[in-house]
Amino acid sequence: MKIDGDKVTFSTGKERIANCGIIGISERHLEVTDGYDSGFHNDDWYDDEQKLTKEEQIELADYMIGVWNKFKEKAG
Repeated sequence: MKIDGDKVTFSTGKERIANCGIIGISERHLEVTDGYDSGFHNDDWYDDEQKLTKEEQIELADYMIGVWNKFKEKAG
């Protein structure tokens, strides 16, 4: 997975938009958001073909874990 500006591209080629490359998650509902105000991964307005597969969800989680680990290492 890679993020280039607002464009998120999974290894499968599926794309999403994330304002400013920001991806978040709520602990309470495990809902993934992009930027600051909209759903990102499997909102009802995605048709089944466009929803993220289990593998893409795992790819997203692994990517974000890597980002948080970089943050942690920088904190020292």
